[in-house]
Amino acid sequence: DLGSWSMPICGTCVKPTNLTDYIKLQETSLKLGNFSVTAVCTITGAVVNATPCSKDGQSYNFPRCGMCLTAASTPAGVSDVKEFSLSMTNFSVVGKCESSGGAFEATPCSKSGAAYMFPAACEVAPRLCTTNHGNSTPCCGHVTYPEGFDDSKYVCPASAPDCIGYEGSTKFGTCTHQTAAKTGDCATNHGEKEACCGKHYASAGDADPRYICPASMPYCFGYEPGKHLGSCLNMTSATSGHCSTHYGETKACCGVDDYAKPADADPRMACPSSKPLCTGYSPGKSYGTCKAPEGWTASTKTEDQSETLSQFR
Repeated sequence: DLGSWSMPICGTCVKPTNLTDYIKLQETSLKLGNFSVTAVCTITGAVVNATPCSKDGQSYNFPRCGMCLTAASTPAGVSDVKEFSLSMTNFSVVGKCESSGGAFEATPCSKSGAAYMFPAACEVAPRLCTTNHGNSTPCCGHVTYPEGFDDSKYVCPASAPDCIGYEGSTKFGTCTHQTAAKTGDCATNHGEKEACCGKHYASAGDADPRYICPASMPYCFGYEPGKHLGSCLNMTSATSGHCSTHYGETKACCGVDDYAKPADADPRMACPSSKPLCTGYSPGKSYGTCKAPEGWTASTKTEDQSETLSQFR
């Protein structure tokens, strides 16, 4: 019965001369019909299948390591697509949602050589931004826009007016209806124009008004320029009764391994010499209270202070 017979696929592929960014090549079979070749992409660490050659004697191919391909088609309602980066490790492709006029980010591919995708309903995707609602200049302490970032579609709408997290050409911000300081991130005390905590701003972005603490939580604790933002608290220092560190020490008190957050490690969270012991600090649950041992006096010599305090820690 020749009805089900088909001509076998003949031919053998050869190894390509350039395998940039691939290691651990496994050529299980180079024959067309049962071709099987894999390698590991050094950028993503993923195992990638090679594409067989189209005829005998040609080289097989791998997709560009760690790179997405342009989407085969753009969904209805999405236009003005800009591909800033197709790298899986630093992916940035945006398009304009016609229904809202805002910019939304595509979803990166899951493996090298696959196409990225846009959300089916772009109006529900997180809106990307560079500019606060009602403004014509960039947010977050930036003075000028990088090329291509000054489009009106990156301006936040009235419903979510604040652009948080914009970092110039390296990262878009996200529109929100709440300032960063109200969620805990800060670099400046309420009512002030300079960095808190005796520091200097690490970047213009840290000086953005959205990193100023609100009146309800006016004090910024734990800001470390270039490392992390601080947290807004409703206290001036440990002298108001809240603490995490014994007087004269730089590690968490009360037998705990570490602080719950950078703000707790702020030097102002250490007890004063008049009430040197911090008791009751429970990371992530409650602050402690500064107390003085019986007969304690802040005028005691330093070596005597240490000996006295060691009896209570």
